[in-house]
Amino acid sequence: MELGERIRSLRKQKGLTQEELASRLGLQKSAVAKYENGRVTNIKRATLFKMAESLEVSPGELMYGKEDKGQEDHGFAVLSGYYGLLNKAGRTKVLEHVHDLTLIPAYRLDRGLSLMPVAAHNDDAKDAEQLRLMEEDLDNM
Repeated sequence: MELGERIRSLRKQKGLTQEELASRLGLQKSAVAKYENGRVTNIKRATLFKMAESLEVSPGELMYGKEDKGQEDHGFAVLSGYYGLLNKAGRTKVLEHVHDLTLIPAYRLDRGLSLMPVAAHNDDAKDAEQLRLMEEDLDNM
């Protein structure tokens, strides 16, 4: 099932008209019609998240559907979507929390085998060049 078909199906399951969904999203009815008909496929991430909230599904379910992706891919898509909404400070916090979780054996696939770091930063960095490089790394993630 394509994205537009999922939007239409979920909208109808919730008993919403195109106009009602558009109103919730701050859009015109014609925009929702274009999404559903597949004439517009590059929907803004913020709109997708607001649409998922209005349709009471996760962003991953809206974008990929339950049947189209495995649970791990679904979780990654949801996490990636939320990550994309964050500013640099928020993205740094996400990376710190994920790193912290990898240190807890109960949450690890390998139950605590050593991981090779993929990124590192210096919390006490004061050098302008170090800070610039850290920000550049975050932008590239």
